[in-house]
Amino acid sequence: MQRSYEIMRTGSHETEPRVVDEFVVLDLDRTLLDSDKVVELMCRQLTRYGIAADEVRENQRLIMSATGQSLSALEFLSGEYGEALAARLTADLHGLAQEGRLPREALLYDGASPALLDELDRRDLPFAVLTYGEPANQLFKLALYRQLTGRDERRLPAVVTDEPKKGEWIHAHWYDGSDEHMRVPAEFTHAHPIMAKRVVVLDDKLTNLASPDKVVQGIHIDNRPEAPLGRHSLGDVVTALQTGQPLAELARHFGSAA
Repeated sequence: MQRSYEIMRTGSHETEPRVVDEFVVLDLDRTLLDSDKVVELMCRQLTRYGIAADEVRENQRLIMSATGQSLSALEFLSGEYGEALAARLTADLHGLAQEGRLPREALLYDGASPALLDELDRRDLPFAVLTYGEPANQLFKLALYRQLTGRDERRLPAVVTDEPKKGEWIHAHWYDGSDEHMRVPAEFTHAHPIMAKRVVVLDDKLTNLASPDKVVQGIHIDNRPEAPLGRHSLGDVVTALQTGQPLAELARHFGSAA
């Protein structure tokens, strides 16, 4: 069952849906935000509260070793040191972001992430973040990402889900019986109805791109300096947008018969 932890509504009256060629779904961790660096910064803050450096390094190692297994750093640190201290760590990072004292370039993959959002706006392509994981941890990182990019909820709608496999998730929650479009739910659009002829998913995990719907397409994101063939960095996506290339041309398409 779907559980959305961030929902924004602007009214209950029905309006005609806006029809768009592409709606872009953005992953958060390791696609927009270098979440490993966020974990490193959280752990580093522990030394301010009297935690020994060796213990901090071990905690960071344990969290990093579970990368991709949906281990919540916030849950782990809450279990080790209590919810109050974990809350101080997140507040510390929010405060540093507010003061402009976080290494934005390191956290946002060579600065391509804010440029991506700006280019999507310039091309008038609607977009939203869909992120999977433990709600408190994901909402913390989402809020941090918004601070780093200077975007509020209006300019960066987002939903946290407890269901993995985003391409299949989109089919389960957006499919309305048509093979020609998807109806984007209100929590992704500030309650302004959108009908998308294509849904393009940007994600670092291949399993999140597979969908039984031909209108759902995926771009496999790899932000390492030299991405393997068939993957693209956020910088590649920005370049495509700047040159007017449809994102579907970068996408790997997963059809129901594929």
